[in-house]
Amino acid sequence: MLVILSTLAAASPAILGVERPVDEAVVAEAVARSGGALRRCFVAAGVCTADFPGDPPIDALRALPFVRYAHRDALIGPMPTSAAVATPECPDPWDMVAVRAVDAWAVADGGSGPLVAVQDSGFRVSHEDLVGAVNSQWDYGNGDSVAEVEPSSGVPGHGTFIAGVIAARDNEVGRSGVAPGCQLYLQKIADDRGALYFSYAIDALGNLATSGADRVRVLNYSIASTSYDAGLADAIEALGALDNGGVVVVAAAANCLSPYCGDADNDAYPVYPANLDFPHVLSVANHDRDGSLNPYSHYGAETVDLAAPGTDLCSLDVGSDRAYLVASGTSYAAPMVAGASALVLDAHPDLTAAEVVRIVRASVVAEAALAGRVATGGRLDAWRAVNPALPRLSAVDDVSFVDDGAFVLGVEGPAAEGVIAALILHGPSLTVRDGAGYAVTRVEAGGTVEVPGEGEVTVPTEGALVVAELPAHASTMVEVGLEAVEEADVDVTIRVVASSEGAAAVVAPVDGAADATGAPALVFHVAATVTPPEDTGEVPVDTGDPTETEAPEDTGDPGPGPVDSGPSESAGPPKDAGGCGCASSSTGGAGLLGGVVLVVVRRRASVRAAVRRDGASRATLAPTG
Repeated sequence: MLVILSTLAAASPAILGVERPVDEAVVAEAVARSGGALRRCFVAAGVCTADFPGDPPIDALRALPFVRYAHRDALIGPMPTSAAVATPECPDPWDMVAVRAVDAWAVADGGSGPLVAVQDSGFRVSHEDLVGAVNSQWDYGNGDSVAEVEPSSGVPGHGTFIAGVIAARDNEVGRSGVAPGCQLYLQKIADDRGALYFSYAIDALGNLATSGADRVRVLNYSIASTSYDAGLADAIEALGALDNGGVVVVAAAANCLSPYCGDADNDAYPVYPANLDFPHVLSVANHDRDGSLNPYSHYGAETVDLAAPGTDLCSLDVGSDRAYLVASGTSYAAPMVAGASALVLDAHPDLTAAEVVRIVRASVVAEAALAGRVATGGRLDAWRAVNPALPRLSAVDDVSFVDDGAFVLGVEGPAAEGVIAALILHGPSLTVRDGAGYAVTRVEAGGTVEVPGEGEVTVPTEGALVVAELPAHASTMVEVGLEAVEEADVDVTIRVVASSEGAAAVVAPVDGAADATGAPALVFHVAATVTPPEDTGEVPVDTGDPTETEAPEDTGDPGPGPVDSGPSESAGPPKDAGGCGCASSSTGGAGLLGGVVLVVVRRRASVRAAVRRDGASRATLAPTG
């Protein structure tokens, strides 16, 4: 954390929370009548900053009908940091080994990924290890485009050190960043004495939603305050709802002034923004070489997500363009996670910020010494994170089948062991066949069943619960058979939940709504007329590789489409319900990254549907005969 010693600047800024949508002209006029000048508004967050020549008229501002809150600007801090020792090079990259960064580069190095923003007190952009790494910079204290280092800052090299941990070039000098190919979006939120203010931070966050939108997807925040600021909270919350999928905010948990300090538990003594309870915020503690919590690190069994290397890290210094130093602190653990988040988004750009958070959390390596200290009980692993690490389900709707039907539950590479569970409400006309790879629990109408990740559920109609195990970092497909008991028109509802250990504490959006279980879930329906099979033969079941398209069965139909067998037997590829936007625009019913639910429609001697892959990470369904 930064040690901030400066006093308030001569100007007297104020922070105003205003009703949304924001009418900046109305706010500017009201501020002017109060003797001030509007600086800017973060429209999506509903927060504005304004400057006054003397003490801001806070009571008068609070009395305005459109104002939710108003308060004076304040320093962010003070927070302590550890001592730094200069070194001419970085001979011991233990942190990179611990998070398996080089292994992760086989998948992504950040070069095609998003911009990574860093808000801090200044940066030496001319450093040899940052040449080519800086996309943009801005000084919110001085209002210019040079985010220079302020020598009078409490820790002048703080921002440059962090920039190096994230994005130092892989150029055989100094160190390599966790994401050595990524580009930096540097924001100096300090005045010309190096003092950081909430108003500068809010202005910078607003910029990420405007000029930085669609480019910045990760923000490193190695700054903390024991003071809660509503404007900062509103601004950070708004970053999670941007149209680009949101910004992952990685925040340092804070440091103690002495080992094992009495206020190090963030559950009891909150620190901001690390303690902001938003699904796109990651809070990071500092672990030592042996995986244990550093004695100077803050922690929190509920409020700190994970730990990352932050002890004796070597990175960039500001004494010269070839200066390096070794330092410790959660300030330097946070950019390890920010860099890993950039790698995840480089490999999987369609993820939302909340999904990246879930992936990073679910990908940790469990450490006994971190149990009860951080929410995941583990430490960062960049290699696990960039591999498909989270079961993600695509929306599928209105799939028809005739006679015997089968649907496939497929999940690729969950970060940790878990389960995929399908609650099937099918009524008395159907039954779920016993099969290999899954367990069936049948339930009567009005009965209850224990759904993994969701608890006890009461079902309104006859149904079954299908549960299959998910191996760690592997792919699995489970084909579930539905069999007609009697001829009837049926409407089958299938709710699928997939979860992996370590991810359940973070809520993920499901079709625009929050799933309280924290597990991705979807609901789809099967509507059709079913009849029991007339013969006793076993219906062929395709258990081949889903990435290969099955050859069509010759039914005498010269066309490529489904065989018309009557209006009650509407068959074809599933339609995308639009919930996650991950279906192919041409064929619908897709799965994306980490986990998919595929519905395979089977009709005896007429239409056979098979899965084909379209690109590296999309799967689509289409009839092949």
